[in-house]
Amino acid sequence: MATKKQAGTERPYTFREFTQIIEGIAKERNVPYFDQLDYICSEWYEGKVIDDPYAEITANTHWGGSEGIYTTLNIRNHEGEDIRICTCKTLGEKDEDYIAMSTMAGHLCCIANRYIREHEDEFNWKGYDIDYADKDGLRGGYCQMSYERAHERARELKAKGCTGTIRNNETRETETF
Repeated sequence: MATKKQAGTERPYTFREFTQIIEGIAKERNVPYFDQLDYICSEWYEGKVIDDPYAEITANTHWGGSEGIYTTLNIRNHEGEDIRICTCKTLGEKDEDYIAMSTMAGHLCCIANRYIREHEDEFNWKGYDIDYADKDGLRGGYCQMSYERAHERARELKAKGCTGTIRNNETRETETF
């Protein structure tokens, strides 16, 4: 994605940008076996973005066809489909390497999932969200609704005396009700 817009605030993260974040945190935390990798590659998926704050990062470790051991990090979407984010490879081929890659994969999944949870809004690029307050100041919200459902819900809330905003998650534009 060739743009100067800021990832996470003005546009979604690409797979490559997210991989770089995970890689940086893994190095910072000295994740075991991470320094044994031959490479981490997400370039094959250039332009694909993470736009769902409820995405789950999973991993799959497997033997290479000709050499080494591979771990893929995937996003599991709402339909249960795994979409590959990146591939990590080591040249090691022993059982101990396989176990170490599996353990490293667990660390990377924890880092990635925690990052998404702690930065939820940076990954929220679908549908419309409602944030509202009732007459007593109690707050609430609804997430990733369709345009029609968000406006219908806003009318219902307004009729009950609530005030709030509807946000278009793709454009980040808000309107009050």
